[in-house]
Amino acid sequence: MLRTTRLFGTAAFGILLGVIGCNNENLFTPANYLTRDPLFDRYVSVGNSITAGLQSGGINDSTQLQSYAVLLSRQMGTPFFVPLMNKAGCPPPIISVFSNPPIRVGPPPPNGCALRETQPVPPPYLNNVAVPGAYAYSILDNFNTPLAHPNALTTFFLGGYTQMEMLKKVDPTFVTVWIGNNDVLTAATVGGDTTLITDTLAFKASYRTMLDSIATTSVRGGVLIGVANVTLIPFFSKGSTYWAIKNGLVPGAAFPPKFAVSNTCAPMAVIPIAIGDSVLVPFRPRPAASPISTRTRCSPRCPQAPFRPSRQSPGRVR
Repeated sequence: MLRTTRLFGTAAFGILLGVIGCNNENLFTPANYLTRDPLFDRYVSVGNSITAGLQSGGINDSTQLQSYAVLLSRQMGTPFFVPLMNKAGCPPPIISVFSNPPIRVGPPPPNGCALRETQPVPPPYLNNVAVPGAYAYSILDNFNTPLAHPNALTTFFLGGYTQMEMLKKVDPTFVTVWIGNNDVLTAATVGGDTTLITDTLAFKASYRTMLDSIATTSVRGGVLIGVANVTLIPFFSKGSTYWAIKNGLVPGAAFPPKFAVSNTCAPMAVIPIAIGDSVLVPFRPRPAASPISTRTRCSPRCPQAPFRPSRQSPGRVR
């Protein structure tokens, strides 16, 4: 077991991220390389999309080099290998969601994926082992599909390794772990299907096994980042917020003309029987030709059903 007393708090982690630098080298070896703290000799970041550098629904070498893990490694003064993806990306980041399909950074790569970049210095290992879409169980296993949820990036990033196997290849002295968001986020983003939330006991078992495995390395310190409250992410807004924007009550904000919002989403102060103050609605634009895509209703029977978190959530979702 990795003792929590050996870990830095997330507050200290936030301070470390407060000062960032800029460099586009494939292997970043900063000026303070020879003066770094031995604690940071070998840093490995474990996680999913945010850690990997996915932004706006896409990932490429530019977004990867903006990952908090890369920025943190620069402040540590430690070398840091990243599995860089060619532009435009895999998939390319989205520029505009109000189109069918969404407009992405171009030119569009074959099959929607530009594959791995050929780096001047072939990485002997990876320091950022995070993979978009990873669940807590994914750290330990790439092959049990129902639990690991592998995808194309799992192979492009790690080859035949798991995140834990690659971490052990590095034998880190410092580790950051941000995993578990997808264990509840998927349930939210598909419209509130709480049956998709990872069982709490299964989540704890995967997380404990991960920590025990990390403890067998040379790690001397690290940061564990908890599961985010998915009801607070920008993907969700109160129904009353949708209603206010549609009715011109939010200066500077507007939906496309064909984007309709039902009065069921109004605040109770305006329409007493409305429920817009008490439900969260996912933002899910669809083609204008689809009646589902152009109408948002705050109703349990709505195709964009409000998300009501389950008590099974592994995170602090309220």
